[in-house]
Amino acid sequence: MLIRLTIISLIATILCILTSLAATHAKTEKKATNWIVTSRLLIFLVLAINIVMLLWHITDQPLWLLIKSIYLIFTICLMEIVFRRIRETFGSPNLNITLVLMLIIYGVMIVI
Repeated sequence: MLIRLTIISLIATILCILTSLAATHAKTEKKATNWIVTSRLLIFLVLAINIVMLLWHITDQPLWLLIKSIYLIFTICLMEIVFRRIRETFGSPNLNITLVLMLIIYGVMIVI
């Protein structure tokens, strides 16, 4: 079961990277909003899976899963900042790159 959750979390993270990139490069606000909603749903799926895995492994490796959870929360905060900028001014390239890098690093953390 845990391997399935890890695979689902990894796939959702990869899809979140792709939808975040699509949202930052959308030409209209309506398309950007659709991609933003999809990204939010995916990242909350990843967060829910992370919480389940944290509760499942609370006795085995709580520190590593706690670090991953905190990192994911910081990534979600950055994602919301980027999405707010997209909706207001159609983005900031530096924040977009930072967001994608943080999501890629989280994907690597899932595998480890």
